Amino acid sequence: MFAEKVYYRIDWDRIPVENILDKMVPMSDNLKRSSYRKYVLDYKTEVNFLKNWYVYQFSYKKLRGYLKEIADDIGETFQPFIRFYYLPAGETISLHRDEKTKCGVNFVKQRDFSPITVDGVAYPHGAFLFDGQKLHGVDKCEEDRFTLQVGFSQPYEEVKWDLKDNGLLTEGYKQI
Repeated sequence: MFAEKVYYRIDWDRIPVENILDKMVPMSDNLKRSSYRKYVLDYKTEVNFLKNWYVYQFSYKKLRGYLKEIADDIGETFQPFIRFYYLPAGETISLHRDEKTKCGVNFVKQRDFSPITVDGVAYPHGAFLFDGQKLHGVDKCEEDRFTLQVGFSQPYEEVKWDLKDNGLLTEGYKQI
């Protein structure tokens, strides 16, 4: 498996979603297209999806308050970054491999959402760890999709074992 359900809840009322949405930029502005070519299946298609998928990010050193609590709870030893993603209704995220993120724990704000597909398998979880080095994408969304990602530069298996040791891959959840 290249994705695992994570038992941790985000208190979305403590996240300034509207402020973050105002600061987001298209993913195409965030990536160097020339370096991204090797990570996608069909680069011409990808240029369009990069324009319709939005991102805003914080390095670990800039995290404060609730976002720092989340990052520390999920993977303090790795000093993860936090990114927010927004995908408008009707859009997709084409199959791709992440350029810098080895793996991430994603939390989807909406209750109804299109699942992530990793290496051909759909994972319908709202909170999950996934391997960003495997082909992954999101099918057409029926409604806007807003996601908080705790991202790692460490390999999937290493982060998975750390989360398992900390009880985050075990039934029951933690909410802070």
